[in-house]
Amino acid sequence: MESSSWGIAPRRAVRSSLVGAVALGAVLFLAGPVSPAAAEPEPDDRASLSGVVERLAGTLEDPSTDEFAASEGLPADGILSLQVDDAGRLAVSITTDGADVVAVSEAVAALGLVVAVDPEHATLTAFVAPSELDALSRLAGVTSVSHAPQAGSGSFAAAAADDILPIPTGTCRSIPADAAIPLNVVKARSDFGVDGGGVTVGIISNSFALKGGPEAGKAAWDADVRNGLLPGPGNPCGYLEPVIVHDLPTTVAGQDDEGRGMAQLVHAMAPGAKLAFATGITDETAMRAAIDQLIADGADIIVDDVLFPTEPYFQESLLTQKIDRLVDAGLVYLTAAGNFNQVAEVDGEVRPIGSWMSAEYRPIDCPDGIAAASGLEGAVDCMDFDPSEAEAYSNAFTVIGVPEGDDLQVEVLAQWALPYGTEFGDFSLVVTDPAGTPVEVSELQLGFPGLGVVISGASTEPTAYDFFIVRAKDRTDARPAVRISSVENGLPAVFHSLEYDTNQGDDVVGPTVNGHNGARKAITVAAAPFTEPTGLEYFSSLGPVYTGLPPVGSETVLPFAELETYSKPDILSLDGERNSVLSAPPGSSGGVYQFFGTSAASPTAAGVVALGLQAHPGLTPDEVKAALFGSAIPRGATYVGHSAENTTGAGLIDAYGYLSRVAELPVPPEPNPAAPAQLPSTGIDPTTPALVGLFAFLAGAVLLRRRVILGR
Repeated sequence: MESSSWGIAPRRAVRSSLVGAVALGAVLFLAGPVSPAAAEPEPDDRASLSGVVERLAGTLEDPSTDEFAASEGLPADGILSLQVDDAGRLAVSITTDGADVVAVSEAVAALGLVVAVDPEHATLTAFVAPSELDALSRLAGVTSVSHAPQAGSGSFAAAAADDILPIPTGTCRSIPADAAIPLNVVKARSDFGVDGGGVTVGIISNSFALKGGPEAGKAAWDADVRNGLLPGPGNPCGYLEPVIVHDLPTTVAGQDDEGRGMAQLVHAMAPGAKLAFATGITDETAMRAAIDQLIADGADIIVDDVLFPTEPYFQESLLTQKIDRLVDAGLVYLTAAGNFNQVAEVDGEVRPIGSWMSAEYRPIDCPDGIAAASGLEGAVDCMDFDPSEAEAYSNAFTVIGVPEGDDLQVEVLAQWALPYGTEFGDFSLVVTDPAGTPVEVSELQLGFPGLGVVISGASTEPTAYDFFIVRAKDRTDARPAVRISSVENGLPAVFHSLEYDTNQGDDVVGPTVNGHNGARKAITVAAAPFTEPTGLEYFSSLGPVYTGLPPVGSETVLPFAELETYSKPDILSLDGERNSVLSAPPGSSGGVYQFFGTSAASPTAAGVVALGLQAHPGLTPDEVKAALFGSAIPRGATYVGHSAENTTGAGLIDAYGYLSRVAELPVPPEPNPAAPAQLPSTGIDPTTPALVGLFAFLAGAVLLRRRVILGR
């Protein structure tokens, strides 16, 4: 695909341009199994296998048990855990020799469930039982099989909200559109006569109607429509076109229907927009497939909240490149910044400590015992974490204490700026507990230039773990950039302190926007609570983004002379809005919950963007950004040493200012679809005096929540 052949066109032409771009290298999104091939594949040399697949291949072991996860140094659930469906099949990422990926997919389908195929990059995604993994590894054309670690999403569960936030009566929605007033959406929709009509918004997340099983998921979806929270037949607000849904054709732990929660928030801002959903969380191939499926469904805007921890940090992934190419073709793409920021009080001020990075590996001698623990062959040296003339062969990450009887699980990654696909052997990670005993580290995915560690324990006091980055100096003299980062969703804050917690020289502390969530041409969305829109959620991931290598798949993999950097996130939106989907802790009452995270902020932003595309169907992605960013309300820097551009971007979205700027552009050649007359769909009357007191009360409640989280 040549990006130079993709022009910017009015919205009608953009549609054909996008479909054409996808057709050139389409990824097949499979809502059901591929038909098995009739012929037996010829035997071939065994493919490269990740450690997990190697252990499971040809066995009857159950990869879903906590014991198996612990033995591999992986969490039992959540981000980085193994994905196992209800049939006991493991999610795997498969690469092929590219000769005939469709034929390979048919052979794989005889062994399991194929859910995505990418002919352009010769990759597949499948669920395969452990007993069939050995046969899979021997299929002709298969070159590697890796377990697919569980991706994250930009949300987390919160307490039930029905007992602290009053529900207005006399509207066609059972839950109000909480962000409509603070983002100036009510006035914008009224004065400009828009509701998102004629615009299609595509959503990518973990699932839409599978929570509790397909029957329960479908019943909950139907209830959302009846309650005015989603469009479809029976919607009391008059929005009758149903959501197009492409759910995963199997059930996996963690499917909490976050996509439906996101759809509710888009609908709250732009109730006239058509909605489509595709699951894309299994792996990068599945995500690329989801994007193509939504474009085939007519998406003008796509928003995702998927966080792949194994996307390379210093190199643009295939997914990142795809997003940037499609934006060039006319697609407006929004993505959640992530919830990976961690904060700590240092010298009386709150600082972000979610990551530590150095622009160059600085070798010094390792202490006794580290060489053996590293697993590297031959002579080794260690990273010097002290940028001054002093030396420090480790960096201590201290995790919080937890109440007696509770447990703690913290996921941390180390990554070095080597090309994606590099074989293990040049660098390693060693983590030791307070007694000096090494903690199990894990291979995350074949080709990922780094390792992960799960810190777990039940100490009531803060506990320090020493991190060592080790190099096999007999194998390489490379001195790449190195990075250690949290991939723990931000509630609660789990880092108590970091030994080297300040930017010094080439060392940077804090940036946590990663992978496609930091794609240059996407709109990366940070989060502020709707009850306190002048603030920033402490967990909202920070920039900037650093790159040090050509994109994945490039002919050359020579590192850049120095790291390149650009600012992220781009814009600030709101979270904490009420929805009916995301579960509160067990035992809570109601059915109305607050949706926290950049997963909530990003679909809210996408709904506002849709209003502008209705007002001016010819808007290009660059024009959307210019109007959205140019009208945003600046919020300033949140943390000392971290600019506003890398915390809140251009500032808080102002829907009225955005549409005002859109209105200044040349008038589109055709009239816009008129907003239909119907009952008030926001569920909020902006003239209600009680709302002023409500927002003031909630602002105090949010401040109290932050103090509790920070231990103040």
